[in-house]
Amino acid sequence: MFALLALTSWHATTYRNFAAGPESMGIFDLHSAVLADYRDFVRSFFLTADARARAFVDQALDEESRLWPDFLLQVSPSYARAATVDELAGQGRLHELHASMDRAILACYGWTDLDPRHGFHANERGQTRYTISPDTRRQILRRLLDLNIRISQGDQRHG
Repeated sequence: MFALLALTSWHATTYRNFAAGPESMGIFDLHSAVLADYRDFVRSFFLTADARARAFVDQALDEESRLWPDFLLQVSPSYARAATVDELAGQGRLHELHASMDRAILACYGWTDLDPRHGFHANERGQTRYTISPDTRRQILRRLLDLNIRISQGDQRHG
C-alpha cells in the first residue's frame, strides 16, 4: 500500500519523511501531514477564478474541515478496569509497572541502550523515591537537552 501511495507526487514529502523512520515523524505530525497533503491534493482540482468563490472553498477546506469528519474517541464496551492504584500497591505491582512504563518511554526515544537501574534513590530534596538511578537521570536529561537544541535548530531527527 505504501508503495502505491508513494507513487503519487502529492504524498511524496509525507511518506518520504515517514519512511525515514518512526522517530523522524510523530503520529500527530503524520496526521497533520496526511491531512495537509490530502487538502492540497483536493485543492489541485479546483480552478476557481472568482475570489469570493475561492475564499469560500478555502474556508471549507481549511477552517471547516469539510473533507474529513471530527475524529471519534470512544471507550470499548468490553473495557474492564483491572485494578485501582491502591489495589496495585497492595499487590506489590506498582514498581514493576513504573519500571515497565519508563522502559517503554525510553524505547520510544530509541534509547534502549540506557539501563534505568530502578530502585529507591534520593532526589534533589533528599526524599527517597522509587525511580531511575541518578546517573541514568542525568544521561536522560543530557539527551533531552541535546534533542531540544537540535529541534530548535531545525534538525528534527530523534536519537
